[in-house]
Amino acid sequence: MGISANQLCALLLIWMLLPPLRVPGPMPDIHLGFVAVLLLVADNIGRALIAGRGILRHDASIRWFVGFSVCVALSLLISATRQQGSIALRDLTELARPLLYALVFLLAANTKLRTLDMDRVYRVLLIAFLVSALFGFAQYFDLAGINGVVSPYYAPTQMDGLLLHQRITGTTGNPNEFGALMVLASALALGWGFFSNRLIRKISSLILVGVFTSAMILTLSRSALIVWAIAIGLALFAIYPRIGGSVRAIHGILFVAIVAVVVMALLPAGIFDRAAGMANLAMDSSWQARLGKWREALVAWQRFPILGWGPAETTMLSTVDNEWILVLRRYGLLGMSVFLCLCLSLYSAVARVGRRRKGRAATALSVSLQAVLVGYAVYMIPASVYHSLQLMPILLLLVGLCLSQWGQAGRCAGMPS
Repeated sequence: MGISANQLCALLLIWMLLPPLRVPGPMPDIHLGFVAVLLLVADNIGRALIAGRGILRHDASIRWFVGFSVCVALSLLISATRQQGSIALRDLTELARPLLYALVFLLAANTKLRTLDMDRVYRVLLIAFLVSALFGFAQYFDLAGINGVVSPYYAPTQMDGLLLHQRITGTTGNPNEFGALMVLASALALGWGFFSNRLIRKISSLILVGVFTSAMILTLSRSALIVWAIAIGLALFAIYPRIGGSVRAIHGILFVAIVAVVVMALLPAGIFDRAAGMANLAMDSSWQARLGKWREALVAWQRFPILGWGPAETTMLSTVDNEWILVLRRYGLLGMSVFLCLCLSLYSAVARVGRRRKGRAATALSVSLQAVLVGYAVYMIPASVYHSLQLMPILLLLVGLCLSQWGQAGRCAGMPS
């Protein structure tokens, strides 16, 4: 059982390019990708019942999704017994989140792909990122009045920043998230060029890296800029040389340096003014506000360090601007430990596919994701990945897609842990 390459491409396109359905009140917005995932899981269950065979192969990462869901449930239960306040319906959505993520990951990990299919999916993926980046450029120049008609469907809470400061949001809900998405796109485009023997693909790869990097910079997201440097730097100086060799890595470093110089020359000079504020964080109001939120959350966590406060959506801010501290405050040391194991298991999954070198496209995907996963761990210090209902599913689809290439030659009963 599993899904086809076309179904996986459809899921990626839905999550990257379509806005969610906005729900009034405290409930989270409805992303159509989750609806599609639930339908596909139901289809797999139905076919499994008819065929009398197992539903989906599983990876060791699934146990950590389930384990984290248990930690959320324990925190909710303890929170209710302490009588800190009533459990809100939105708190219960946090219980469902890791289970939904597990389904997304399972479907992608069970994608039925041949080597040619994998290459085609990679191209579709880059095209989808390109469409998303072009949408961001259209926002920057307000082409055809896009910011008055279309942009509010994607980022209704970010329109002031978009209209006043031209902080583009692309096909996501805020500029930081779009910047992180373009970091992922840049790394994937770079990997595509690394592991291709065709000159036209290498040139196309560098052009795409330039386009995605430009879109990332136009978000004015300092977090994304730092993560871009970490992810691209890791790919160039650490991960790729181990697989492709130091000589070929030097070529990649030179090409990326040229792309960076060209991008900086073409973009308006004032676009980097906000990034310059990182040189003096003591005087940066945005950074100081973050530090205040971190201190407040850590003080709260110290009251219940083992199991935390639970989501506490009705009594506490969920915008701590540090996902690691948010997880710690909500689910305590136990939840943080399981969450770290989940993150490490996802990294281990993509790393072992790279070591096996199962085709050029799969190896490129593995190298890119290894770099991005480390970068996203840093990005989670000032922002969110796990709690993003768009960024996290896209990442899980790609990690699962990478792992599906191991499964093609793995055991039928399950993937190695």
